[in-house]
Amino acid sequence: MKQASTSLLENYNVLIVLRKTVKLIHSNVENQLTSRALMIVEKIVENAKGNLEQEHLLDYLRDLRLLLETCIQLSYLSLKHGDNVESALRELGRRRRTASIFNAKMITKMPLIHGSIKNRILHLYLELAEYSHPTERLLEVSEAKDKIVELTRSVVDYSIYTLLVAFNAKNYARDIVDEAKKYNLERTLKYLGK
Repeated sequence: MKQASTSLLENYNVLIVLRKTVKLIHSNVENQLTSRALMIVEKIVENAKGNLEQEHLLDYLRDLRLLLETCIQLSYLSLKHGDNVESALRELGRRRRTASIFNAKMITKMPLIHGSIKNRILHLYLELAEYSHPTERLLEVSEAKDKIVELTRSVVDYSIYTLLVAFNAKNYARDIVDEAKKYNLERTLKYLGK
């Protein structure tokens, strides 16, 4: 059985900051959307840990894409529907039936997020999607090891940022400032004013 290097496993610690943020938001805004997202994030983060330990890089890259999708979806639905959780759940149901549970329009149509940030998130999403679809990137997975640290940091940073904006969580997100500094989550730190 292959064991991952310590540096590769460091990515798991960055993912823990995202899980902590989703838990923090859920504890302040308990509803079916945040509960659902927390369960999904917890499952993906634990799966990602196993993939890092075994150096299953392709599976880990897919985990990153799923984390980004989950957080963007939660942020998008929260910003679009506000406190109307029933309306957001109906939209999720509609999207599930039409096989569009997530799409790039959730990024580009997200209110309160500046256009340049949406573009960065979209480019990040498209880069991750190249490892999930039949593209030449699948042939380059072994070289992706060098990019995993940056991809992990970017996914966590932009996911946390959109969640903080969507849930107006600046006031109760102080618990993650030290970790955001440790892992250089630039967009998150700018939002928190640190």
